[in-house]
Amino acid sequence: MNIRQLEYFTGTVEQKGFTKASEHLFVSQPSISKAICSLENEFNVQLINRKSSAFQLTPAGIIFYESAKRILDDYNKEIDNLHRLFLTEKGA
Repeated sequence: MNIRQLEYFTGTVEQKGFTKASEHLFVSQPSISKAICSLENEFNVQLINRKSSAFQLTPAGIIFYESAKRILDDYNKEIDNLHRLFLTEKGA
């Protein structure tokens, strides 16, 4: 699992589909599908119900989405903290 996969998964959930997510994230739709399939294989769980005509997460997908959002939020906060730290050090 990596940050990019989490970004693609959460983007797909928030855009409610692979195609809209690919447009929003400026990435090809197959790249998003591959990243999500990789996550599903890594955890041996289906995250998205592909049998439904409308975009729908599985129960595991709902849990994974909430965790992925927390991870990404923490990651982005730490990146911001590091940028501020390095800017402060350069200015000192």
